[in-house]
Amino acid sequence: MTKASVTLEPVTDDQQRQLKQVLESAAAQAVPVLLKRIPGITKPTLQKALNQGGKIKAATLTILVDSLADTVRNLAGLAPPDPRYRFVKEIGIIVPKNYQHNTHLNTFRKKHRNKFDYYHDALTDENFSPTATTKLLPGQHLKVAIFDIVQGVTVTSEDNLKFIRSQNGILTGAHGVSVVWEQHRRELPKGRWYDSFDEKDVLWEDADGSHRVPSVDAHSDGDFLFSLGNFGLEWGGSYSLLVFRDESLGA
Repeated sequence: MTKASVTLEPVTDDQQRQLKQVLESAAAQAVPVLLKRIPGITKPTLQKALNQGGKIKAATLTILVDSLADTVRNLAGLAPPDPRYRFVKEIGIIVPKNYQHNTHLNTFRKKHRNKFDYYHDALTDENFSPTATTKLLPGQHLKVAIFDIVQGVTVTSEDNLKFIRSQNGILTGAHGVSVVWEQHRRELPKGRWYDSFDEKDVLWEDADGSHRVPSVDAHSDGDFLFSLGNFGLEWGGSYSLLVFRDESLGA
C-alpha cells in the first residue's frame, strides 16, 4: 500500500506576510531568552532561520509556527496572545543623536506644531518630561510594534498596560510617540489613533483630575492630531497601541 501524495502549494504573498509577522513578533520577545538558554545558538543563526520562512511551503510553515508557539512562550515567560489586540506591523526607530529628554517636547512642538491640524497645549516638557517612566537616550535603538484594538471590543487603560507588559514593552509616553511620528508618520495606517501609554500616576493630570494619555491621530484625510486621551475611559476599535521594545535589553 502506497501513501497518498500531498501537494503543498507555495506560500502566497499574503500568507508569507502574515506568517512572517507571527515569527517576527515572537522573535522580538523570545530571542534574548533563547540565546541564553540554548547552548551554541547565535543571534545571526536565529535571524537566518526567520529569513528563510518565506521559502517554506505554507502548510509546513503553519504547522511549524503552531507547534513552536507554546514552547517559545514558555521559554520566554510570555503570556498567551490576547485576542482583543491584533498585531499590525513592527517598525524601528533610532532616537536622534541631538535628543535631550528634558527639552524634547518643547523642541518638537516648536519644530512641528504647524504640521498638525490640532496640537494639545498640555503636551509640554513641564507636564510630561520629569515624570516619564522611560527616559529615552540619544542614539537608542527601539522596535515599535503596532497592535490594533479589535473592532467591537473595548478595553481599559489597565488592560492596555497589562498587554504592553506581556509584550516586554517599555513605557515611553509622549516622547516615544513623537519620535514615531517624526520618523514614520507616512507608514502609520490612516483613520486610527496611536496611543503611547505610561503609568497612570506619572501622566499629566488635568483640572478635572483626569490623567491623560498621549496620542497621535493619523486622520483618514491625511491630517495629524497630537492630543491626549483620558486614562479613565475605555478604548475601542479605532485605537492602536504602540509597544516599544529596547533592542539592547537582554542582548
